[in-house]
Amino acid sequence: MDWGDLRRFLAVARGGGLSSATCDLGISPQTAGRRVAALETSLGVPLFVRHPSGFD
Repeated sequence: MDWGDLRRFLAVARGGGLSSATCDLGISPQTAGRRVAALETSLGVPLFVRHPSGFD
């Protein structure tokens, strides 16, 4: 497991979406989305419910 992915997951969870997480992490929303998707794949479960307005 990549501990950086957990850090990115936490930033998205706290911020409610990719855009807010990218400010904290200094990465693009696309990169944050890819890394969260990779974490979900490695765990075999979805971690967020995705909405147009953000993540739950």
